[in-house]
Parts: sequence; C-alpha cells; structure tokens
Amino acid sequence: MTDYYLLKSGHREFFPYWDQEDIVSVGWSEVAEMVDEGAPEGEIKDVLEEQYGQDIGYTLGVLNCFAGKEGGTRAPMEDGDIVIVIGQRHIRGKSVIRGVAEVGDLKRWDAPVEDDFGHLLHRDVTKWLYNDGPVARKELSEKFQMGGSASTHLPSTLQQWNPKETTHSALQELVDQLHAAPSIHPKTYDFEFSERVIQEHIADHPDKFQADTEIVPGTVEQEYQTENGGFADFVFLSDGDGITVVETKIDAAGPTAARQLRRYIDNIQNEHEGTVRGKLVAEDFYDHDTIRSEIENYDITLHRYQVALEYDKVSLD
Repeated sequence: MTDYYLLKSGHREFFPYWDQEDIVSVGWSEVAEMVDEGAPEGEIKDVLEEQYGQDIGYTLGVLNCFAGKEGGTRAPMEDGDIVIVIGQRHIRGKSVIRGVAEVGDLKRWDAPVEDDFGHLLHRDVTKWLYNDGPVARKELSEKFQMGGSASTHLPSTLQQWNPKETTHSALQELVDQLHAAPSIHPKTYDFEFSERVIQEHIADHPDKFQADTEIVPGTVEQEYQTENGGFADFVFLSDGDGITVVETKIDAAGPTAARQLRRYIDNIQNEHEGTVRGKLVAEDFYDHDTIRSEIENYDITLHRYQVALEYDKVSLD
C-alpha cells in the first residue's frame, strides 16, 4: 500500500540539490547513520541530545520514518511511496510547494555531495509527478490550504499526509492544480523594492525607455486615468504614431496582467483616434501560452527588466 508524506526541503532550503541529484533527503547526518545502522535507541538519543538539543522523540520519529524503520506514529517510508515537497523558505513572501515525487529505496552517501549540503541519508526520486517550479500554496484550492480537507500545511519536517477523501484522488487533484498554477521564481537579488521604483525609473528616463522599446517620443502621462476609472501606469501620447500604454509589474507577470493591459488599451482606444499599442514590463513572465492567447489580437509586446547592484572601488586619492 502506498503511503503519502509531506516533507520540508531542508533547514537551509536544499531543494536545488534535490532537483540536481533527483533525491529527497533528511539531515541530522551523524544520528541518521546510527539509525540506518540499527544502533541502540538509547545511544541514538544520547547523541541527539548532545549534538542537536532538539525534541529527541520527534527527531527520532522522523529519522525512523524516513529510514523505513518502525517507531513513532508515522508509517515507515518504503519504495513507491509519495513525497510532497514543501519549501523550507518562502519565495517572494509566499509559502510554496516545490515538487511531488515517487521515491525509491533508502540510500546513504559515504560523504556529502557538496560542502554546504551535509545530508547523507536519502531516497532517489524514481519519478517526479510535479517539478516545474515552485507554486505558492495560495494558488491552490482551499482544500489544500491550512485547515482544508487535504491540507498541505507542514509546520515541522515530516508528517504523513492523510486527506479526508481518498488519498490517491486527492494527490491527482493536487498534481493537476500544481501543473495548472503559475510557478514563481526566487529573486536574483537579496533586497526589496516596490513597483514604484520601476515606474519612477521610466518616468525619469523616458528617452531610454522609449529607445529600448521603440516608442516614438511623445507626452508622457503617469497614472493615466481612463474614462472608465482605471489607472494605467504610463501612457505615451504621440501625434505622429499613436498611443503606447505601459503596465509595470514588480514580480513575474502572467495572463491576469495581460488582460489588465488589454482592458486599458480598449478603454483608451474608445477615447482617442489612432493606433493604441501596449507594453507589459515585468521581471519575468509565466504561462506563456495563455498570455499569447490573451494578446493575440492586440499590439502588445513583453519586456523583461533586470535588477542588479553594481560596486565600484572608491579611491581617496
């Protein structure tokens, strides 16, 4: 019989290693080796208390479960079981599901794969049921939220997943929703900034933005209000070459942002004669096929911006 588990992806977010090696793993490596070798429970608990100082009973239960050994309230994990990988760290402030995997037999490395990835006890992923990018849990239906009938909330490291309905059907629904939901991506920088920063940069450097996006120069109106009451981020008004509407997003943009820009174009087209085109500006884009279908009858182009800090050495000479 297949058992199903929720598993956090390491105390430092080790999913990149799991993805690279096609594994899932657990830490506490010194104790994990003892569990794998069948050391006496008393010795294991002594090392747990001395080396880690955590909840001894809980940690031992997790290690026994992962190693496929009896002990604790969790069924021992076995070849063919399913693991739902919960992200250890939030991405863009959102808790995420990183993947869903069918796992194989227990294995152990003799030495860590990398210096900063010390896990030794692991199980190979025999099949990824989902691994197309992290999905924010809030993108899923309520049943998979905290308190839902198939909650994926995981406050600790490992627990069995026991939906109120048939587990197999709940898993299939979860996998289907993960494939349908937009994935989000970690930032390439470690600081926060707002959408206003992008807007102000465009407003302060309209010539550069126009050159980058081939917009004919004209009057720039920020926070342009349409007759329907909507506010477009920027509208470039040009007597000679129509109107360009610019919508900016601080994060990755998808079909919803494309529809928003499309509405602005429709509204402005009703107010002005001539061509109205759109530019959607974001850090990245997801669900390209749906975006394409949303904008196929409109003159809309997508533009990705990059964020970076640059450092120059300062001489006091």
